[in-house]
Amino acid sequence: MHRENNQDDETRSYMILPRGTRIGHYQIVEEIGSGGMGEVYLAEDTELGRKTALKFLRSDICRDESCRIRFRREAQVAAKLNHPNIVTIYEVSEYEGRPFLAMELVEGRDCHDVIKCGELGLDNIVDFAIQICEGLNEAHNSGIIHRDIKPSNIILDSKGRCRLLDFGLAAMLGSERQTPKGVAIGTVGYMSPEQVNGRQADHRSDIFSLGIVLYEMITGRQPFLKGTVQETFSAITQSVPEPLARYKADVPNGLQKIIDKALDKNPEMRYQHVGDMLTDFKRIRRELSLPGFDSAEFYTAMHPLRRRLWISLASLLVVLIIVSTAMLAVPSMRRGVLKTFGIKTVPARKFLAVLPFANIGNNDANQAFCDGLMETLTSKITQLEQFQDSFWVIPASEVRERRIVSVNQAKRAFGVTLAVTGSVQLAGDEVRMTLNLIDAINGRQLNSIVIDASLFNVAALQDSTVLELAEVLELQVMPEERRILALGGTTDPEAYELYIKACGYLQHSNEIENIDTSIFLFKLALQEDSTYALAYADLGRAYWEKYEISNSSEWIEPALKNCRRSIAISNQVAVSHVILGSIYKGTGQYEDAIDEFKRAIDIDPSSHKAYRELADTYVTLNRIEDARTTYEKVIKLKPDYWTAYYDLGLFYL
Repeated sequence: MHRENNQDDETRSYMILPRGTRIGHYQIVEEIGSGGMGEVYLAEDTELGRKTALKFLRSDICRDESCRIRFRREAQVAAKLNHPNIVTIYEVSEYEGRPFLAMELVEGRDCHDVIKCGELGLDNIVDFAIQICEGLNEAHNSGIIHRDIKPSNIILDSKGRCRLLDFGLAAMLGSERQTPKGVAIGTVGYMSPEQVNGRQADHRSDIFSLGIVLYEMITGRQPFLKGTVQETFSAITQSVPEPLARYKADVPNGLQKIIDKALDKNPEMRYQHVGDMLTDFKRIRRELSLPGFDSAEFYTAMHPLRRRLWISLASLLVVLIIVSTAMLAVPSMRRGVLKTFGIKTVPARKFLAVLPFANIGNNDANQAFCDGLMETLTSKITQLEQFQDSFWVIPASEVRERRIVSVNQAKRAFGVTLAVTGSVQLAGDEVRMTLNLIDAINGRQLNSIVIDASLFNVAALQDSTVLELAEVLELQVMPEERRILALGGTTDPEAYELYIKACGYLQHSNEIENIDTSIFLFKLALQEDSTYALAYADLGRAYWEKYEISNSSEWIEPALKNCRRSIAISNQVAVSHVILGSIYKGTGQYEDAIDEFKRAIDIDPSSHKAYRELADTYVTLNRIEDARTTYEKVIKLKPDYWTAYYDLGLFYL
């Protein structure tokens, strides 16, 4: 079977690949789509036994060698992206002179079809926007620009997740798509002003295109599309879109501001990073989820001066009402107003304890997930200690061992100045996490955070929780710190959920059944993501705890093996070295233990666990002076940490 296109002299006929065609280790099943760049086939990967999508370029698109080299290079870069909101590229190759991509097969509908059906409510749109921003943020942080953001490149999969595809494909083929003004890379109607003008486009061009897509999601129409290409280009570079509220009722004013900022003609005035746009959308989602909250602003077609007057008067009234009521009722608002007037709400010395989370509904099946979230949040927020002055976190293990469940107990036991309490509620595939920041000195609630997420993207819950908690703690998290927080982790949502539950069971390691369950769940997580370094480290910890409770030496080797595997995957995760060092210490390999603890300290100079274990090892070896100076370093690191003084006191006895 052949398809012909006679509208372009350069277009050549090409053969539709029949069922059963072998292309390396792929076997064609059927054609499942076609478009301006080529066709897509459903194929069977005969080596891995999985269904795959093969995307072939039209034979006339990438004919010269330089284009093919660029295509392969750019595709290999894009293939490094691994994120739940990005369609994964497995391989780039050629077949009978035609370049193709082997990609993850995603079953679902593209965003273009969803928009046409008019099925999207504001809550859906905001949720989709968050997911798209998270995927795009991952790509931008990896130095990859999409350059062709449009609804047909966004898939809503069968689990309700938004998935971005065709990263960098427009740039791969840039030299093949010339306009009189230069290289115009993108799709008409979704291009940025800099793309229209043939100028160099960076990541902010993606933000403009995303703004167009979101405008279309909300209103059902493209903001700049006109009757001809030139008219559309002119609108992109010169026209201001109609307000969202003209086409959709009850649009929050904050949402209008996000779209306006994303669609600014000047890249310098747009969002400079999609992560900032993501943060604003999360705030909108939080507002939409508050009972009785309505942030919609009334837009009319009245005379602009009169409209501004009414809006100003209405805004003044709203501000007076909000300030007078929310100061007492809403901790976050109280903090914002007090901060405006220079009144401190969070103490300068932040000595924090994260307390066990309440399991809303008391469902036993959810308890491990609830406990695991508390454990992992404490671990993540503790990693910020090395970058902050006067910020310390009580280890989750000590909170658990002393059975601390209230703010007063934490204050008495540890002398903390701040405490985080919270709850976790699971309903179907959704999870809601509520965190409260409490001033431990006077018991006053300083702030509250409510975060909603899908279990299909529970990793996003952890990320947003850590960043929002850092924000209310008035901690500035820089890009390098975000990178360190992600080390050893996973982008696979199923692996992450299993890991969370495994950590929850391991908290109750006094019963061997809980240890066995945690080992089982860690292994399942590693089946989902075999490069999950933290899961290997904690699997090693679980085997070691099983050895300690059973005194059976058969569990020592798997403990060592999994810790070493974790470090082989990522040797920059401090906790992996601490766990391995603890096993070496427990098996009498003291010099190896010292090396691991020192390596952990090199990675994280604030790791009090590494210092304490190192000091204990020195004591065992009778290296008294080394032990004393090491215990004193813990006190210097955390002068308010009473356990450090207790350890030093025992040392002197």
